Amino acid sequence: MSELSDLYKTRDTLLSLGEALPETVEERIRLLEEQEIQEQIQPLIAQALESVLQPIKRELWLDISVCYIPEEPISIQIASQKAPDETPQEEPSTTKTRKPRAKSPQMIVRFPNGRVIAGLSGRDTFVETVKIIGVDEVRKVSEREAFTCCRMPLISKQRAMKSAYRKAQKPLGGGWFLMTNCSNESKKKFIDRISDALGLGLEVELEYALKE
Repeated sequence: MSELSDLYKTRDTLLSLGEALPETVEERIRLLEEQEIQEQIQPLIAQALESVLQPIKRELWLDISVCYIPEEPISIQIASQKAPDETPQEEPSTTKTRKPRAKSPQMIVRFPNGRVIAGLSGRDTFVETVKIIGVDEVRKVSEREAFTCCRMPLISKQRAMKSAYRKAQKPLGGGWFLMTNCSNESKKKFIDRISDALGLGLEVELEYALKE
């Protein structure tokens, strides 16, 4: 946390002199604060909750709101909620004619050097693409752009509490996991944004086939 502490000192000094804080410094502070929350604070909170929730013997989803103001008592509000629906709901049909539904599209990723990732599940294609690009590079983009999936960072060392989500977190190496519990359309959007941010020139295609 030394870099964050140094940036806080820089901010306080500039403010005391009546000077504006550069946007790059402010953005760096926000990024480091988010990393501190995800990598240090969130695991400690998860451990504490796991201990105090032991008496409850059912699946439980909590909506926790925390207001933290330095040197003031922390305000916490906790409310139970329904588990999020993992299955995307189909939009209601506006016609009486029943149309064939499309299968989940196959995702194809083409690299400028001619390399193609195809023939795998959308999940495996997503994981393989991230590994080829480089986990650290993708993670930096994900943190900078605040990519989330299932209310969790797209790439994180923190494991999901719900088993279905935890199974969807696929290992990338180095203790990092990629959350893959989203549609292939969403995976394509993530890859497109990563490609744009890193200037990779990837081409991502979705091939649809109708169910019989």
